[in-house]
Amino acid sequence: MQYPWDHHHRNDPEVLRFLFELVAHLPTRRRPGRLATLFQVNTDPALFGSLALEPHMRMAHGSWVPVLQKDIESFESLLPLCGRIELLPHRQILERRLASLREELAREKRNDFMEDD
Repeated sequence: MQYPWDHHHRNDPEVLRFLFELVAHLPTRRRPGRLATLFQVNTDPALFGSLALEPHMRMAHGSWVPVLQKDIESFESLLPLCGRIELLPHRQILERRLASLREELAREKRNDFMEDD
């Protein structure tokens, strides 16, 4: 299957950011394949850092803990894609985002605990 960025748009950051706004809303299991396809044609770390890798709008009923845990699992599923040397900056971007999500998860768990009294 060919994607729009295969030939004409692989270096057009606006088109790639738009496409990843859509990819971010795909089921979590489908996102790594789209990212792997991008890495075949464009490995610019600045572009990668600007892409949406998770939906901007999310909802939680009650605690945010399950949502954050799914986000962490989603980002962890992307780490194996960054095994090549030219993708080490990308891995660092993912690891920073994971650290931030883990901190957010810890805060949310504390908040949930404090609200349970």
